[in-house]
Amino acid sequence: MNPDAPAGRIEYFLAHPHEGAVRTPADQDHARAIAVGHSLTTGAPFHLVIAFGAYVSGSGEDNGRAIADSSFHHFADYNWDPRRGAPTFVTEPVAHEMSEPRAQSGIRAFVSNAVFWLAGRL
Repeated sequence: MNPDAPAGRIEYFLAHPHEGAVRTPADQDHARAIAVGHSLTTGAPFHLVIAFGAYVSGSGEDNGRAIADSSFHHFADYNWDPRRGAPTFVTEPVAHEMSEPRAQSGIRAFVSNAVFWLAGRL
């Protein structure tokens, strides 16, 4: 959810098809994709974030919530303040997508939602 967005949900989330390496494990019904992107070239969907709900394993172990995210860059400084520039290991030309207010609002809402969900407050 994103209270700053007109529809009340995250509408702008930077992603790339090569990031679609996260998948919902077929044998874990407590896991589901909570963010999906679509290739601008092919239209093919790809997972961005998988959420794992708390569950008790077959051996009786309590397992808490977890999130698998397809890209560290959702949490990088560049996504919080593009004026600071990209990290030193980034060699691609500077892009201006993160200067888009909807992108800033979306990444902040995503991180806030993740924190509250992991803490069991959502």
